[in-house]
Amino acid sequence: MSAERAIKAIIFDFGGVLLGKRSEEERRYWAERLGLERGRIGDVLFGGEEWSLAKVGAISKEEFWQRVGPKLGLHTAEEIAQFRQEYFAGERMDQQLVDWARQLKGKYKLAVLSNASGDVEDLLRDRFGIGDLFDLVVDSARVGVAKPERAIYELALERLDVAPHEAVFVDDLAENVTAAATMGLRAVHHLNTESTLHQLHALLEDTRPEFAFAIPMPEDYSAMAALCRGVASEFWWSPVLVLAQYPSELEIAALCSDEEYIVRVARVSGQVVAIALLLQPSPAPLHHTAELSLAVAPEYRRYGIGRALVEYLLDLAPASGIELVRAWVCAANGPSRALLEGLGFECGARLGDELRRPDGRNFDVLIYHRFVGHA
Repeated sequence: MSAERAIKAIIFDFGGVLLGKRSEEERRYWAERLGLERGRIGDVLFGGEEWSLAKVGAISKEEFWQRVGPKLGLHTAEEIAQFRQEYFAGERMDQQLVDWARQLKGKYKLAVLSNASGDVEDLLRDRFGIGDLFDLVVDSARVGVAKPERAIYELALERLDVAPHEAVFVDDLAENVTAAATMGLRAVHHLNTESTLHQLHALLEDTRPEFAFAIPMPEDYSAMAALCRGVASEFWWSPVLVLAQYPSELEIAALCSDEEYIVRVARVSGQVVAIALLLQPSPAPLHHTAELSLAVAPEYRRYGIGRALVEYLLDLAPASGIELVRAWVCAANGPSRALLEGLGFECGARLGDELRRPDGRNFDVLIYHRFVGHA
């Protein structure tokens, strides 16, 4: 690893990363107990004005609970206190992630950067017994600014005495990941422990596999279809949207045989590990525009393959008369958003609750665009 690329610090979010997410069974239990729709508890606790004030220290933790208690159907101090004790008693640290971080102690600066109400440092030390693991804890309520505001990332970097490109940041919220990535941090969107550890290993080892780009051949179609199916099964977290619509080998074959589409694959040791597509819509007068889509196999993410493949397609676009490239991205897809913004795409529109994931839940879509072929 070259000196200018060397990672010196790893910054973890607390809730949702180090502190594991609640199981579906737990969420169902509390929803039924309080007589609320599933997911409503989280909205009340962390989606309203009360949390916006508490996480920057504008109101105390006690005042926060006085305000949100009635929204949960809790009207006395005793009811609120019992709920707080029982609701948070089941929280557990992600032991696999903590054990991995423990192995890195002394090799890297380790930090926690959390939107919280002022008690993260105490929880790490007194409740979970791992306060000694971290060189720095930044609690938003104690510093008066919260993610995704640029100032809190700058504060953490300053206290760690590292440059943005020398730090890895891990968070489960897309907007926090995107904000960090646009500042130059190596941002990891935490969806599950296995994926996060894979990405962290790739970043720390900084060993890129040798890859090459090619026009797909018929023998690639089955692998391409399998990759698209895998991407679709991730509930829209990882792909730019279009390729998730091509899950079968027959559909891939039709896609590749259409001369108006620009399709390229990335290969490692002859294996297809990524696909990128520029789809030009009909009618013909719209052919100066194209929709971008990208899919990278999970085990080959964080090596720069996806970025390089998109750059390659953007270079090819003008020869086909393409002037404007658009990309539709799930609003919760931090990595794809960061990738596009890092390549100069701008977000021009947001479609609220327009598309549906395979699990039946709707999601917001951001529409990015970039002009190509101009000096």
